[in-house]
Amino acid sequence: PEPSGEVKGSRRVQLYAFAVSHLPSMDLMGKCDPFVRAVFGSEVHETSVIKNTYDASFEESFVLDVVSYDDEPDALVADVTVRVLDHDLVSASDEVGAVSIPGDVLKRAALADLGWEAEVQFDVLSRGRHVVGHDRKRCVIRMKVRVLEGLVGLDPPGAEELAAAGEWRRVRVTVVRVQHLPSM
Repeated sequence: PEPSGEVKGSRRVQLYAFAVSHLPSMDLMGKCDPFVRAVFGSEVHETSVIKNTYDASFEESFVLDVVSYDDEPDALVADVTVRVLDHDLVSASDEVGAVSIPGDVLKRAALADLGWEAEVQFDVLSRGRHVVGHDRKRCVIRMKVRVLEGLVGLDPPGAEELAAAGEWRRVRVTVVRVQHLPSM
């Protein structure tokens, strides 16, 4: 995508992982219990687990802070690795396969106009080979990519400045959504 004008400010990219199809049988007794893990630099995001299926619909999104174009217009952007895993209760989750989105592609997407979005489909790979599903078709992940504006206006004056001026303020934070809590 080409931006219509000069890009200013920070940009965020929303990855919307909404489906994995043609999963292989991963369990001895049953199908697959897939979930998706996206790794971007030091950020790790996971979807919920969908039990006993070969075709999973997640409809969950991750927001990645890509770069601030005011401060670092030539900054490198990390790759995003999207892994499809099979959840196991007894042992560590097994990796079905992965997809890598190069950082330069992500940065080009972030340069698009705010609100720009595209739907993409990737073949899931394991050790450089296509993952073949239970139905002998290639395993694929479908995602939507959308460009969002970065966080703006969350840089308040320091506590020292407020105390010096004799001003104290309260900030109310409301938790809207919590994900991936452990079972208790």
